[in-house]
Amino acid sequence: MKKDKVVLWSIFAVILLAFYWGYERLSSIKKEEERIKAEKEFEIYKESKIFERLESTSLFGIRINDSAIALLLDFKHYGTSLKKEVWTKEDYSKIIDETGLLKGTKINFMGSANFTLKLNDFFDPNIHNGVLINLNENFEDYYIKYQPYRSGKISTVLASLKTEYVDHNKCVKDLRPYADIILERIKFQNPNKDIIIKDYFYPKINGKFNYPSIRFGYKYNLNAFGDTVLTIRGRCSPSLKKAFIEIEASAQSVDLDRHRDIMKKIREQKELDFKNEFNNSAKEAKPEIDKSGL
Repeated sequence: MKKDKVVLWSIFAVILLAFYWGYERLSSIKKEEERIKAEKEFEIYKESKIFERLESTSLFGIRINDSAIALLLDFKHYGTSLKKEVWTKEDYSKIIDETGLLKGTKINFMGSANFTLKLNDFFDPNIHNGVLINLNENFEDYYIKYQPYRSGKISTVLASLKTEYVDHNKCVKDLRPYADIILERIKFQNPNKDIIIKDYFYPKINGKFNYPSIRFGYKYNLNAFGDTVLTIRGRCSPSLKKAFIEIEASAQSVDLDRHRDIMKKIREQKELDFKNEFNNSAKEAKPEIDKSGL
């Protein structure tokens, strides 16, 4: 009997030990999974902050990811007592056209799918320089590309050199010193060893379609932002006879699908406006016609 009890207690002890080992093993696996998850979440958070800093880079005092709508209203109301908090529907209607685009928008400027504004049409150098925009004596025309209809976020800032355009090689050579200065500033503002910089800013064969560029990416690329976060780009335009320097946040640019949707919306609005205008003018005219047989 005593022997049977010892055997039972031994079996019970083995079962307890097995249960305890299994529990500890399961707990250890769970802790490891939580550790891996926490590390990944931290990397994603760190990456998002890196992206955020890169995507808030400025050029000529204009910051990527800021609102193009707010920028134009700032130009319009700077120096007045009107505050952003009291901007009215009438204020917005003065800068937004009937299709919902900002007035003066150039569609597909220099060929690519984009919505571009020439800022020279909105700022006064004597009033806004050094406050809302930092003008450079070597550049003449300043532009932004933006996201229509949503927040109006700025995706690209660019400007054209005053230097006479000759050919692609000279254009890239003229732009390179400015690209270097912008590069050094961005590196200083983003001192992270996980940022990967790829320098392609040099003349290329068929340079009209192969723009010189310096690209900023992230080493781990854990989510769907793509390989490039920010680009310093040179644009050499034989048709415009101008050389442009620009910075662009890839994730904020208008992709082809969204561009098609926006263009469809613009066409539909224009057709509706044309229809309404036609119907109104027809009603007002009331021509005398022969109604026989109608």
